[in-house]
Amino acid sequence: MSTSRRIITDYWIQQTYYYQSGGVFLSQDNGSTCRVSPPISFVANDATTKSVTITPIRLYGVGSMGGNGPVRVDTRFRNLNQTEQVAVQNSWVNVSVKVSDYNAARMWLDVFNTTRRNGQIFTIAQNEYGISPPGSSPATAFMNISAANVFLKLQPAEYDVTLNSIASAIS
Repeated sequence: MSTSRRIITDYWIQQTYYYQSGGVFLSQDNGSTCRVSPPISFVANDATTKSVTITPIRLYGVGSMGGNGPVRVDTRFRNLNQTEQVAVQNSWVNVSVKVSDYNAARMWLDVFNTTRRNGQIFTIAQNEYGISPPGSSPATAFMNISAANVFLKLQPAEYDVTLNSIASAIS
């Protein structure tokens, strides 16, 4: 009769979640990835018209918590006193971000390309997007959207944010 031994190894991969420009990102030793996309969209309206929509988000609220256990994040949309929507028509729009390092820039370029493809913009020249060279700190990622008509829309949003501890079941 043979016996086999199973070795179980528990390990933890260092993970850091952070909020930036309306998106939630995960940073690990091997790079960064977008978990919740920031409110940016590139959309082909038709063959000659494209739209770029950016919603800058401001968060109001301060808090921190320590320990173990579940938490709840509550948000409430704040009514803006005036509608600050801006729309501009041009033949191109260049969207760029300056971030801490090359890996973050690579992740932002992926966000830009994903929203471009989701918006049905499939043909774009290589020189219309890019990132800083490896090792750059800070680094930049950019996307240039061009057509006969490109509309840039800025629609700001403000939220109140609170963190609430959720009591564990007491037995």
